[in-house]
Amino acid sequence: RTVVLRLPAGSTESDTALAITGGADVALSGFRIIGDAATPLGTGISVTNARVRLDDVEITGASGAALDFGAGGAGWVVAASVHDNPGPAVRVRAGASPSIVHSVFARNGTSAAAPGIVVSEPGSRATFADNVFAGTRPESLAGVNPLTNWFPADSTARSTPPRRTPR
Repeated sequence: RTVVLRLPAGSTESDTALAITGGADVALSGFRIIGDAATPLGTGISVTNARVRLDDVEITGASGAALDFGAGGAGWVVAASVHDNPGPAVRVRAGASPSIVHSVFARNGTSAAAPGIVVSEPGSRATFADNVFAGTRPESLAGVNPLTNWFPADSTARSTPPRRTPR
């Protein structure tokens, strides 16, 4: 995660750092997207009518959503660190079908205007598995199966989920 993406000075809280659209099929790995008071960030990564594979990305400071999958948005998010976003960590709109696995989510959806930590619209088909949702109660996340994700009670969750032992 040595590459850092920031919006330019003068950006607004409605701007997107990385938009993937128009039938694109891309794979991106190992970078950070940061928003702060000097460089506001609306949406970290937006995927619409495209397929994406995101590996080892970090997103922080997004006021709109860290990850936003629009209609036709599909793909995989693997080993992401999504934290300290005033807006939702993930928004999945109708017609989108991402798989989000082995990722860590902490301190997201903290703004009073945020509709939640994970927002799944009717008609979306998101899959969440083997993720850590630090400091989050399972019942607060519609569409996230508590049996296939970890929900540590405190917010000092490990950056990688503990290994499950076969029974």
